Amino acid sequence: MDFTGIKNIIFDLGGVLINLDPTLTHRAFEKAGAVQVAEHFTFTHQHTLIKEFEVGRMDAPSFRQMFCGIFNTVIQETDFDAAWNAMLLDVPAERLELLRRLKSRYNIYLLSNTNFLHHAFIIEYLRATHGIDNFDAMFHKAYYSHTLGLRKPDAAIYRHVLDENKLNPSETLFFDDNAANIEGAKAVGIQSVLVDKEIVEYFTV
Repeated sequence: MDFTGIKNIIFDLGGVLINLDPTLTHRAFEKAGAVQVAEHFTFTHQHTLIKEFEVGRMDAPSFRQMFCGIFNTVIQETDFDAAWNAMLLDVPAERLELLRRLKSRYNIYLLSNTNFLHHAFIIEYLRATHGIDNFDAMFHKAYYSHTLGLRKPDAAIYRHVLDENKLNPSETLFFDDNAANIEGAKAVGIQSVLVDKEIVEYFTV
């Protein structure tokens, strides 16, 4: 890739830095009694409940209760969290090393649509597996939808990152694996790449 003129890089988390397999969550919930979960949770269609959880408008206990209500089932908290987090796989060490290298050359940021349960799981995974006690410190700043109250692909979340850090969108490159999020970033002038291969490969000379 040509990085001429790029000073700032924004990374998505799920599907870019951490590997995902949403079908594992679908299967886990269906095994627990929640039928047809996949119809409510895809890239192109997410139940309103999930969107509300991603912008922090409800806490984890409320989310569990309402989720089970939609599917008319009862799932114990431990089993629910295990199913909800089943989609979260690994973060290869080479991706973390990429972040370390890039931080000395660019302003790098994290911009993730996530939620309380996923965020807690990922932070603990990184601590236990990679010895990382402060993942946010790997970036100049990290932004999470559930703490910000905004989510991609709404223009407001991109403008917030740009304005707070005084970034020129034409000097900013955004990596995400969701086409809608890419279009949202482009709409505010950010150069954007739809990730369809290993993220490290975009930086290999």
